[in-house]
Amino acid sequence: MFSEADVSQLVGSETFARGEEYVGAGQVVSVARNGDGTTIVGQVRGSSRKQYVTVVEMSSAGEQASPRYGRCSCPVRLNCKHTAATLLAYLDRVESQAVQAAAALEQSAAPSVEAGAPRAAARTTPRRSTEWERTFAELLTVPEDAPAVPGRPGRRPKPWDVRSSHDVALQVELLTEPTGRSSRRALASSDSPRLGMRPVTRSATGRWVRTGISWSELRFLNYRHGAYPDGHVDVLRSLFGLAISVSDSAYFSAPTWVYADELPSAALWALLTEARRSGLPMVHSDKAQSPVVLAGLAQTRLTVTRTTTGLALTAAVEADTSSLDPQHEAAAVPGGAGPGDSGAQPTLDPDADALTDAPASARSARSAAEAAGTPLGLTPLDRATTSLLGEPPTGLVTWRGRREPSKETRVLLAQLASPVDAPVLALLDRAEPLTVPQADERRFLLRVLPALEERFDALDLDPEIVLPERPRPGLHLDVHHLPEHGLRLTWQWRYAVEDDDGTTHTLRFDLGASGRQTDVGVRDARAEAQLLEHLAGRAPRLPGDPGTPGRPVDDTARLADVAAAAVARVGRTELADVATALFVTDELPVLLALADEEPDLTVEVRGEPVDYRRADEVEISVSTSTLPETRDWFDLAVVVTAGQQFIPFADVFTALAKGKSYLLLVDGLHFSLDDERFHALRDLIEEARAMQDTMGGTLRVNRFQAGLFDELERLGVVGSQAEAWREAVGALAGGARPGPVAAPAGLEATMREYQQEGFEWLAFLREHGLGGVLADDMGLGKTIQALALVQHARETETGAETGAEVADGAGPTAARLPFLVVAPTSVVGNWASEVRRFTPGLTAVTVTETLARRRTPLAEVVAGADVVVTSYALFRLGFEEYRTQRWAGLILDEAQFVKNHQSVAYQCARRLDAPFKLALTGTPLENNLMELWSILSVVSPGLFPTPGKFQDYYARPIEKEGYVSRLDQLRRRVAPFMLRRTKEEVAKDLPDKQEQVVDVVLNSRHRALYDAYLQRERTKVLGLVDEFGEHRFEVFRSLTVLRQASLDVSLVDAEHEKVPSSKLEVLYEMLDDILAEGHSVLVFSQFTQFLGRVRAHLDRKDVDYSYLDGRTRRRAETIERFTSGETKVFLISLKAGGFGLNLTAADYCILLDPWWNPAAEAQAVDRAHRIGQTRNVNVYRMVSTDTIEEKVMALKASKSKLFASVLDGGAAGGAGLTATDVRELLG
Repeated sequence: MFSEADVSQLVGSETFARGEEYVGAGQVVSVARNGDGTTIVGQVRGSSRKQYVTVVEMSSAGEQASPRYGRCSCPVRLNCKHTAATLLAYLDRVESQAVQAAAALEQSAAPSVEAGAPRAAARTTPRRSTEWERTFAELLTVPEDAPAVPGRPGRRPKPWDVRSSHDVALQVELLTEPTGRSSRRALASSDSPRLGMRPVTRSATGRWVRTGISWSELRFLNYRHGAYPDGHVDVLRSLFGLAISVSDSAYFSAPTWVYADELPSAALWALLTEARRSGLPMVHSDKAQSPVVLAGLAQTRLTVTRTTTGLALTAAVEADTSSLDPQHEAAAVPGGAGPGDSGAQPTLDPDADALTDAPASARSARSAAEAAGTPLGLTPLDRATTSLLGEPPTGLVTWRGRREPSKETRVLLAQLASPVDAPVLALLDRAEPLTVPQADERRFLLRVLPALEERFDALDLDPEIVLPERPRPGLHLDVHHLPEHGLRLTWQWRYAVEDDDGTTHTLRFDLGASGRQTDVGVRDARAEAQLLEHLAGRAPRLPGDPGTPGRPVDDTARLADVAAAAVARVGRTELADVATALFVTDELPVLLALADEEPDLTVEVRGEPVDYRRADEVEISVSTSTLPETRDWFDLAVVVTAGQQFIPFADVFTALAKGKSYLLLVDGLHFSLDDERFHALRDLIEEARAMQDTMGGTLRVNRFQAGLFDELERLGVVGSQAEAWREAVGALAGGARPGPVAAPAGLEATMREYQQEGFEWLAFLREHGLGGVLADDMGLGKTIQALALVQHARETETGAETGAEVADGAGPTAARLPFLVVAPTSVVGNWASEVRRFTPGLTAVTVTETLARRRTPLAEVVAGADVVVTSYALFRLGFEEYRTQRWAGLILDEAQFVKNHQSVAYQCARRLDAPFKLALTGTPLENNLMELWSILSVVSPGLFPTPGKFQDYYARPIEKEGYVSRLDQLRRRVAPFMLRRTKEEVAKDLPDKQEQVVDVVLNSRHRALYDAYLQRERTKVLGLVDEFGEHRFEVFRSLTVLRQASLDVSLVDAEHEKVPSSKLEVLYEMLDDILAEGHSVLVFSQFTQFLGRVRAHLDRKDVDYSYLDGRTRRRAETIERFTSGETKVFLISLKAGGFGLNLTAADYCILLDPWWNPAAEAQAVDRAHRIGQTRNVNVYRMVSTDTIEEKVMALKASKSKLFASVLDGGAAGGAGLTATDVRELLG
C-alpha cells in the first residue's frame, strides 16, 4: 500500500497540505478503487461547493501499487489538491477497514464470560493489526449494517462513517431515444437500448420514486431531506460529477438521465463497484422495480469448428447470468424484502474483479462446475437482449423480459475482462458464423488465428483442426555507411512465409513496429521477445576474452552491455560523426561475431567504410613564449598528440565547449575527451580568456597568474618550452614559501615569527618585480613588516648595513630612489614616528601641504629621503608631481582607500609608475568583490586585467549565485599575491577580546517619536527603492534619519532636545561603573553630534576626556593625553579614528551605533585589541531594540560572510548595500 509520503512526493508538500485540509473538512464526497485496481476514483467538493471528479492512475493493480498521476475535472487538471484529498481519503478508508477487521477478530477471539462476571473481564488488550490483516482488510470489513466504529482521537472524518434510515437508490432504465454521443454497441441491431441512470428515493409506501430528487438536487439532499447515507449519496454525486467532467459544453445543465456509454469506462465500473460495496440499491424502472445485478467479469469467446466447406467462426459474449433467475432472488431474500429492495448483501466473486449478488449456493454451483471442467458457470448471452457499452466496449448490459417499464425486466451489468476491438466486434456483429474456405485455411491459421487468440478471452478449437507450425522470426541489421561519417542502421524482423502454392517469400517488419494490418497473424510477439532476450544476454567470444591476446581482459564484461544495447535499438537509426565511429569500433564487431554464432541474427554492411580506430594514448603539452614588447605577458600554446598526429587544442577546446565526450578526426582516428586533463585545461583556458580580451585566437597569460600556471604544472602538461614562465613565477606558485632572508641589521626591533615570514614574502615579491597585498589582521604589525622591507632594500642596494648617503647635490639615484607611502591623513605623522623608531637609519619626509601652500617642488622636498609619506588627499591633488618623480616602490597604507576603481585616488595609484607596489590593509574587501579587484589591479595588474570580466566571471557568480567552485578558484588565484594572518592564528599570546551586544529598550516618549519617523521614512523610501541607483542619496538620507532617531531624536529635530535618549542613559551608567573600577574606555560613534552630547555630560560631571574627530588639530597631543593615562575616556569619531591609532591603553571599547560595514567596526575595536595589549579587551555594541539598528546588525552579519568566504575560506555571502537590503532594513 502506498503511503502519505508517496502522495506528498506526487503532488508536492503545499498541495499535500491542502489535500489534508479538504479531508479534514469532510470535502471528500466519495472514493473508490475500480475493479481491476488500476485506478482510484474520487469526488471532492471544492471551495465553492462545486464537486470535482478525480481519477488517479496507479502503477499496477497490486496492493503495493503507487499513484502515478491524477487527472481532475477542476481547472488545475493534474495532480491537484483534489488528487491529494482523494488519495488521503482512500488511505483513511483502508485504515478504517483494518481497524474494524482487527476489532472483529478481537471480539471473535475474546474468551467467553460467565454470567454475572464483570464486563471488564471480557476485555482484551488492544493490539495492532498484522500485515496479512491489513492486506486483506477489505475482505475482513464489518458489514454495512454493523455498528459504526467509534472515531479515534485526531482522526480525519470519513465520508462513509454516517448511517441513516433514509434511503436513496440508483435507478436504471433501458432507453431507446437517440442522442448525439452514443457509444453503445448492439449485438443484434442498431436500435439496441441505451443504459440510462438517475437517482430515486423511497416514498412513504416503500416504493422507489423520482419525485423530489434529481441529479441537480443531489448537492442539497442533506439539507432538504435530512441525513441520507453519505456513502450512497457520495456514489451518486460521483456519477453525476463524472458526467460533468466529460461534457463538451462549458455550461453543463443537469439532464434527467446519465448514460453509461458516455462515461469513462474505468471510472464508471469503479463507481458501480463502490455502489455495491456501500450497499446502494440499484433497481430497474420496471413495475416490479427489479434489482439490477452487477455480475463478475464477462468474457468473449471464439469457437472455430471444421465443416465440409472449411472453417466456421462463431463469436459470443459470456457472463454469469444465474442471478437473473427468479429462484435466485427468492434464495437471496429469505423472509422477503420491501418493495423494490433487492435485500441481497454484496459478496465478492472470487473469480471476478467486481462485486456480485451471487449467494453461497450459486458459488457452490460454480465451484462444482469448475471441477467438472465447464467454463466457470458463464453462459453465452442472448444477442437480442445484450448491448455493449463504451467505445471500445469495456462492459455490457443484458436483460431478461421486455424493456417496457410496465413489464417486469431483470437487468444485469458486467464489465468485460478485456476491451473489445474491431476484429472481435466484426465477429460479434454477425448473425451467422463466418466461413473460411478450405483453400484459405492455412493462411488463416498462420496469419489470422494467432491475432484473434490474443484478442479473445477464450478460444475453442475443433480437435480435428491441426495448427501449422508458425514461422520463426529472424533479426536483421542493415549497416549502411554514408558520406561525411554518416551511418544508417535499419533493424528488421524477417519471416520466411510459405504461400498456399508453396512459394516462400520474406516478410519484413521494422523492429518495434506493431499493430499494422499487414502484421496480423504473421508476427509472433512472444518469439520476438524471446529472441531479443536471448541475444541481449549473449556475450560473444571476441579477442579480449581471458587468455586471448588483443583487447584488455576487462573488455569482456563490456561486450555483454554492448550487445544488449545494440539489439535494443528500434527501427531506423541515423548516426553521425563520433557516434558512427564508436558504433563501428565498439558495437559492430560484437554484432558481427554474434551473427556468426546465432542463426537467427544477420548483419549486412554496405557502403564505403572509413578506417575508424581509437587512439588509446593521448599526450598534452603546454609551451610559452615571451612577448618582445613586455616581460609580463606570454603566449600560451597547447598541443595535443594522438598517436603520431598533432591536433590543435582549438579543436579539442571547441569539442569540449560543445559538451562532446569524444573527438573524431577526418581520417577516422578518435579518442575520448573524458580525461581529467582535458576538463581541467578547458576550465583554466576559459578562465584565462574570461580575464582578458583575446584577438585572433591567440591565448595570452600574465606572469601574475601564478595560480593558473601552478595548476597546469600539476596536470603534468607544462613542457620545457615554458621555462621563461617557470622562472618568472614558478617559485611563487603552489604556495611555496620564499627562501629565508635575514632580518635587516638596521631594523631596531625583534620581529615575531609571523612578521619575519611576512618580511621574507615581501622581499621575494620585490625581488621578482611582483606586487602584493599584506592583509594581516589589524594590530598585527603590518607597518613594521613594510619598514623591514624598505630597510632591506636599502641595505641590499648599497651594500652597507645601514645605508649610505649619496653625494651632495646628486639627487636621487637608482640605488637611492625613495619609497612613497600613501596613508590616511590621521596616520601620516605616525608613519614618520615609526620610521624614526624602528629604522633610524632611514630618512623619512612627510608631505603635508599642496605645492601651492609649500611653494617648494616635490623633487626638492624628497631629495635624500628613503621614505616619503603623504596623504591620499594630497597624493590625489598633486598627482602630476608624484607621477614625474621616480620611486623605488609604492606602499598604500589602509589600501581600502582605493577600493573604488572609479575614484580619482584609485586612478592615481594605478597610473603611478613604480617597480614594486604593496597594499597594506586588514580589510581588502568590505562590501563586494570589486573592491578586492581594485586593490589587486594596482599591485598585481595582470592578475585580473579588466573589471567587467572579473565582475562576470567571479563577482556575480559568487555574490549572487553562491557559486562555490568559482569561489574556490578565486582563492587559489589570489593566494600567491595576498598574505593574511589572523590574530587567532599567530598572536596566541594576545589577551582575549570579549564582545557583547547591549540591548537598549527605548523609553515611551523615545519610542513614540521613533515609530512616527519610521512610518514617514518607510513610506518615502519604499516608493524610491525600485530605482535605487537614481535615488541613492534620498534613500541613504532616510536611513540616516532612522539611525539618528534610534540614538537620540534630537539629532533629527532639535525641538525634541528634552526627550531623553535611552541609549545615553545606559551609556552613562556603564561609564560610571567602568571609571569607578579604574579602567580606560574608547567610545565610538559615527555621529559627532551625538558624541557632542556625551562630551556635554562629561563636562557637567567634571570627567577629563580626550576627543578626536576629523576637525581635531592637535591629534598627537590628544592621543598622548589618553595613552599616558591623563584621561580615561576617549571619544572618537568612527571615520576619523577607525584606523592608524595604537590605543592599547584602553581595555574597554563601546560602539554607540552599529554600521552595516563590519570592517569599519573591526578597525575601531582593533585600536585597543592589538600587539602590545596586556589586558583583556571588553567590547560593547549598543543596539536599540525594535529599531533599524537590529536590522543593521543582521545585514552586517551577511557582509562579514563575504569577507570570510574570500579571505578566511568560509562560504560566500552577499555584496554591498542593495535595494533588497534597504527593504530588509525598513521591514
